[in-house]
Amino acid sequence: MIEDLSRLLELQVQDREADQLRRRAEAIPKETAKVLGDVETVKAEVALRKKELEASQKRRRDAEHEVGRLDGEIQKLQGQQFLLKTNKDFAAMTREIDLLKEKRSDLETQVILLLDSEDEFVGAVRRAEKEFEAVTAKASAETSRLDSTLAGIRADLERVLEARARLTEKLAPELRSRYERIREGKHGIAVVPVVKGSCGGCFTALPPQRINDVRLGAKVLACEGCGRLLVWSGDGAEVI
Repeated sequence: MIEDLSRLLELQVQDREADQLRRRAEAIPKETAKVLGDVETVKAEVALRKKELEASQKRRRDAEHEVGRLDGEIQKLQGQQFLLKTNKDFAAMTREIDLLKEKRSDLETQVILLLDSEDEFVGAVRRAEKEFEAVTAKASAETSRLDSTLAGIRADLERVLEARARLTEKLAPELRSRYERIREGKHGIAVVPVVKGSCGGCFTALPPQRINDVRLGAKVLACEGCGRLLVWSGDGAEVI
């Protein structure tokens, strides 16, 4: 029976290691998703800056087109102006031409301002693209590292599970079933030592006879408080 208790302790060590490996494996995809999410964030920033540049370029082209249209309108009116027969008509057309020239001047100023802003947008696009290249390179290295880490974790987990399988074959089916049931209900801890006369799991004080029985190891005993299986470790245990 002492052998069975020793195997149960070893089994619990392997199960805890397997649980830790599973948790680490489950965390890797989340880390990978975060890394790729950072890339997508910067990629979206590049797209936004390009969109802003394109919008500014379109406004400038529209303004330049309107300047050209106004130039044509002004030239047309100037050509018609000298055909007018009255000073009143000539003055009215002059005012109309002056208004068109003023509008053209405002648009030309707008074009200059838009050209200046385009330089800023071009710079913003270049900075975003440079950041994207850096983040992409970093993400590539990080995802490779994470893939390698995950492969290592899976290999370790396979090794632990194979060792666990070999160990469970040496346990009686009813004892193995009992262990699994307790482990599932007690957050992975099914076997605990006696510590200073108490259960190492729930810290309930144990009767002297129960402590002696655990120390002798003639049979597998459980704590009446939490139901975990008890083993004698000798460390800090009180001998009755």
